[in-house]
Amino acid sequence: SASVPVWIIDPLDGTQNFAEGKPRFTVIVALAVGGETVAGWILDPLSDRLAATQRGAGATLDDEPVQVPRPTALEALSGGWNLGKFTEEHRTAIRNRRSRFAHIENFRCAGHEYLKLLDGTLHFRLYGQIHPWDHAAGVLLHQEAGGASGMLDGGPYRPTLERGTLLLAPDAAWLVRLRRFFLEPESLDELEAGV
Repeated sequence: SASVPVWIIDPLDGTQNFAEGKPRFTVIVALAVGGETVAGWILDPLSDRLAATQRGAGATLDDEPVQVPRPTALEALSGGWNLGKFTEEHRTAIRNRRSRFAHIENFRCAGHEYLKLLDGTLHFRLYGQIHPWDHAAGVLLHQEAGGASGMLDGGPYRPTLERGTLLLAPDAAWLVRLRRFFLEPESLDELEAGV
């Protein structure tokens, strides 16, 4: 039945980092009902950082309410991206504009990146794979902390989706601007001037 609760658990997010002895791995747990995430938790077991949320109740990081910061300038934005689903020409066009952002990094651990989105170390992230065990909890945490997210094609994220590209941004205005950048990299000049 669609109303039966479903637990979505990733006991070791960042498996490759863990195997290589890198301290970037997390435990992710989400609860979904009717195809919607209703609660989520991300734990970094090394630092004991815990993010938690329930739909409509806001988000906490280390037991404190958290709000996603909202940078006002393009050059203040830090983020990361997975460009595997784009053509080589499109990837090159995006990478050629990389220096316009403050910092771009891939941590190879979605849970770690969601914690960084919550604490303001990262401001945006583009994901080319949307496995629910990687994103169900994180998207809800980010939304409950005031962030904006959606699929690159303009649709909403749902943990039942099997394909697509997911974009997270500090707010709805940045989501629109960054979506346009990833779809039309040459639009970055206008984007920068319009912020």
